[in-house]
Amino acid sequence: MFTPKLEIMLEPKVWREAATQVFFALGLGFGGVIAFSSYNKRDNNCHFDAVLVSFINFFTSVLATLVVFAVLGFKANVINEKCITQNSETIMKFLKMGNISQDIIPHHINLSTVTVEDYHLVYDIIQKVKEEEFPALHLNSCKIEEELNKAVQGTGLAFIAFTEAMTHFPASPFWSVMFFLMLVNLGLGSMFGTIEGIVTPIVDTFKVRKEILTVICCLLAFCIGLILCNALEITLLQCLMIILLHCLC
Repeated sequence: MFTPKLEIMLEPKVWREAATQVFFALGLGFGGVIAFSSYNKRDNNCHFDAVLVSFINFFTSVLATLVVFAVLGFKANVINEKCITQNSETIMKFLKMGNISQDIIPHHINLSTVTVEDYHLVYDIIQKVKEEEFPALHLNSCKIEEELNKAVQGTGLAFIAFTEAMTHFPASPFWSVMFFLMLVNLGLGSMFGTIEGIVTPIVDTFKVRKEILTVICCLLAFCIGLILCNALEITLLQCLMIILLHCLC
């Protein structure tokens, strides 16, 4: 985050993804914002509210970005350390078997407790010396940048990457419970605006009881949500999000 690749800003895909995030973060086009604003006083300063909400959303996104990058960086670092350990053990096996000469390994490097820099040095040396035989050794470069580039996006970020990272945290059960409680609260918070955008105009137009209509809408949404409770839930959800985005645009 603090060493951005500014050249990516020239790609249209980046701006499209940013626009998508803004639409979903602010709830634009869903009716929730209009429904909530209908409860304001007639002399309410809507321009100030719009600017304030936009800035709050911006700073919240920055905070969330810091957390996401920190967790993904932690996960990548743990996986990278495991990669170095496994490949160092493989190199030591090759040394014992005579596939790799001990002479090419610098004397100050101990493969049992090798650092990241020392491993990369050994890796580069073996790659140069065993240029023709190197692919058969099946050694991995174990670069943390490559692991970070593998980071998943979208729904997989919450349900795959984060959950995997939580298993490496100290007191991982506690953080796992807190994380999924956060997801539940985020889901409920999103549904408040969505349901309000449906319920408010119907109540104002047809003068029906808000409590009954809210229960009906929630039950209907629950039944529709059951469609996603299968092995294809991520794919179906992504398809629905794409369709919704095209409808909004």
